[in-house]
Amino acid sequence: LIRNKPNDTNSINLNQVRVISEDRSGNLWIGTDGGGLDCYNRETGTYTHYRNNPGNPNSLSHNFVRSIHQDRMGYLWIGTDGGGVNKLDIKTGIFTRYKHNPKDPYSLGHNTIRTILEDHQGLLWISTFGAGLDLFDRQKNRFIHYVNDPNNPNNPKSISHNYVYCLYEDRSGVLWIGTDGGGLNRYDREKEIFDRFNLDPDNLNSLSQDNIYSIYEDDSGILWLGTQGGGLNKFDREKQSFFHYNEKDGLPNVTIYGILGDDDGNIWISTNSGISKFDPVIEKFKNYDINDGLQSNEFNGGSYFKSKSGEMYFGGINGMNKFFPGEIKDNPNIPPVVITDFQIFNKPVPIGEELNERIILEKSIIETEKMELSYKDRVFSFEFAALNYVAPEKNQYAYMMENFENEWSYIGERKFVSYTNLDPGEYIFRVKGSNNDGVWNEEGVSLKITITPPFWQTWWFKSIVISLVVLILFLIYYLRIRQIRRRNIILEELVRKRTKEINEKNTILKERQQQIEEQTEELIVQRDELYESNSVKDKLFSIIAHDLRSPFNALKGFIELIQLSYNDYTDEERKNMIGIISESAERVYNLLNNLLNWSRAQRGKIQFNPKMTNIVKLINENIALVTNQAVNKNIEFKFESASEEINLKIDTDLINVVIQNLLTNAIKYTDTNGIIELNCNIKNNNVIVSIKDNGVGISEDNIKKLFERDIHFSTQGTNNETGTGLGLILCKDFIEKHQGKIWLESEQNKGSAFFISLPVN
Repeated sequence: LIRNKPNDTNSINLNQVRVISEDRSGNLWIGTDGGGLDCYNRETGTYTHYRNNPGNPNSLSHNFVRSIHQDRMGYLWIGTDGGGVNKLDIKTGIFTRYKHNPKDPYSLGHNTIRTILEDHQGLLWISTFGAGLDLFDRQKNRFIHYVNDPNNPNNPKSISHNYVYCLYEDRSGVLWIGTDGGGLNRYDREKEIFDRFNLDPDNLNSLSQDNIYSIYEDDSGILWLGTQGGGLNKFDREKQSFFHYNEKDGLPNVTIYGILGDDDGNIWISTNSGISKFDPVIEKFKNYDINDGLQSNEFNGGSYFKSKSGEMYFGGINGMNKFFPGEIKDNPNIPPVVITDFQIFNKPVPIGEELNERIILEKSIIETEKMELSYKDRVFSFEFAALNYVAPEKNQYAYMMENFENEWSYIGERKFVSYTNLDPGEYIFRVKGSNNDGVWNEEGVSLKITITPPFWQTWWFKSIVISLVVLILFLIYYLRIRQIRRRNIILEELVRKRTKEINEKNTILKERQQQIEEQTEELIVQRDELYESNSVKDKLFSIIAHDLRSPFNALKGFIELIQLSYNDYTDEERKNMIGIISESAERVYNLLNNLLNWSRAQRGKIQFNPKMTNIVKLINENIALVTNQAVNKNIEFKFESASEEINLKIDTDLINVVIQNLLTNAIKYTDTNGIIELNCNIKNNNVIVSIKDNGVGISEDNIKKLFERDIHFSTQGTNNETGTGLGLILCKDFIEKHQGKIWLESEQNKGSAFFISLPVN
C-alpha cells in the first residue's frame, strides 16, 4: 500500500492517484488529482515532485495529471485535466506546454486529456475529452484532429464520439479507441475509417455498454473491454461478437476501471468494489477488497500499470496498491466450525440452570452434541463461527436443519440463524463454513435436536383415546344389533305373508312381460330401419345442396357470360372461362362418383372381395392416374418403400378408392411447386402407408370432425378448390372393412399427413 505520509516529502503528494507509468530507467511516475506529478526513484527510494508554478511557463501546466507516456526519444508526455499536454525533458526538468488555441486550427484540440499513446510507427496519439482524437506531427509541430461529424454522426470517416477515454494498440498494430458514450472504435489506417461497435438492445452479442474505460489484449488475441456499468466484455474478433460478465457471474462491480494480464493467463481488474482476478479458462472470479489490504474499494479510471518486472499497480481514491500476482496466495487452511451460542426467544440459555422447570444445556453449547426441547420453545436460534483469523470478516457460512430442509442455505458472512414453530420430532442442525479465500470445511459441526410434543400428541394419550373410542363403538354396535334382531323377527313374519302374495302376482306379470318384449323387439327393428333410411337421405340431400351448388353456380355463371358477351372477350379470356367450366364439371363428376360409392356403401351394395395384391404396385398405378393434376401445379411426388413388392390380402377396388381420394386431397391442398411424400413400410405385422403434403393443413378442431358421419364441412384448397369430407368417410369405411385404421396428423399452414394401417394377415 502506497499513500501520502503527512509532513513527509518523501512520499506521494496526494492519495488521489490518476495514472501510473514507468520510464526506461525504472523510475515510477505517478499522476495525482490535484497533487501534480511524482517521480519515485527505485534505486534511491526517493520522490521528486513536479507541480504547477504559475510564474514559471516551463513548469507543469496543471496539477491534475491524467496520462503519462515516455516516447522512443526519451521524452515524457503528460496529459492533464484542463492544462493540455506537457512534454518533459527528464534530464533538464523543463516542461514544454501544448494547449488548445481557438485561433489556431493546428493547435491541441482540447485541454482535457485522457490518454497518450505512441504506436509502433512512432506516431503520437492523444485522446481528448471533448474534441475527439489528436495525432501529433512532430516535424511540423502541429496536431491533426479526428472528430465526430455533427452533420453526419455515422460518417465512418469520423470518430463515433468526441469524448475519448482510452487508446490501445494491439499486437497486430490495430488502434482501438474507447469512448465515453460512443462505444468502441477500430481505426483502419489504410482506408482512414473508424469501424464502430455499439450497444444494440436487440442483440445480446453486441457491446454491453457504450462507455469504455479500459482495453486489454490477452496472449490468445482476445480483446477485453472494461465498461462503465456494463461489466467486462470479451470480444471475439472473428465472430465480431461480445460476451458479457457481470455481478451474477461473480464480478464484484459492473464498472471496470483497469485491466491487466499476468504471466499465468489471469486477468486482474480494478472496479468500484475492489480488485478481481479472473481466470478466463474456468471463467471464475476471485475478489479482493479493503479487508485484503487495498487502498479502498474504489479505484480510478486510467490508474493501472504493469511494470517490466511483472509488478502490477492500481491507483484509487486513497493511494495505490502494488503487488506481484504470483505472490498473491489463497489461504489453504480449512477452518474449524463451532456453534458459539444458543438462544430461546432471543435470550441466551444458561448452562446447568433450569429454564421453564428443566435444564436444557448441561454444558457449553460448543461441547453439546444433542439437546431436548419442548414444543413450547417455538423460537430458538444459533450463533456459529469459522475459526479463521485471516480477514475473518470474509468467512462464509451455510446451514441446514435435516428433516426440515433438503438443501444447504448459503448466508454469506451472516453468523446466526433462527427457527420458529418446528413440529415435534428428531432433527439434526448442521453448519459449515469457509475461510477468507473460500476454502470450505464441508464436514462442519452438527447438533442433534429432539422436540417433544404436547401430551395430547404422545403415543400413550393417543392409545387411551383410541381404546375409549373402540369401547364406545362396540357398545353402540351391541345395542344396535339387539334392536335389529327384535325387528327382524317381526319383519320375517310380515315378509312371509307378502312373499306369498307377490309370487301369485309374479306369475301374471311374467306372462304380460313376455308379450311386451315381443312387441318392443318388433318396434325397435322398425325404428332402426326408418332411422337408417332417413339418415342416408338427410346426408345425401345435405351434400347435394351444399357441395353441388358452388360448381353448378360456376358452370351457370360462365356459360351465361359466354352466351351474352361472347364477342366482348379475347380468345385468351374465353379459353380461361372454358377452363373454369371444365374444372367445375370435373368437380361435379368427382363429387357424384363419391356420392355413388357412398350411397352403395350405405345400402350394403359394395361387395368385399379380398385377394393377394402388391400394394406398392397399386400405389404407383394411382400416382400415375393423378400425374396430370400434379403437373398443373408443378407438384413433385416422392415415394419410398421398404421393398418393391409388399403383398397382402386386400380388395383392390376399395383400396384404389382410398388411395385416389387421399392423393387427390393432397394435390388439392398443396401449394404450387410443393412436394407430396409417400411411404410404405411394414411394422408389427401391419403395412403402414403414409401420404404427406406441405400444404395448408387442417385445424385441430376439424381433425376431430374429419371422419364423423354426422358432421359435414367444406375445406378450401390452395387454388380455391373445395372438398366435401365425403371421400374421407368412404376411406374410413373401406379401411375398417379390412380391419385396418386411418388417421391424420396435421398443423394449420404446415401440411397434413394421412396414415393407413392394414393388417398383413
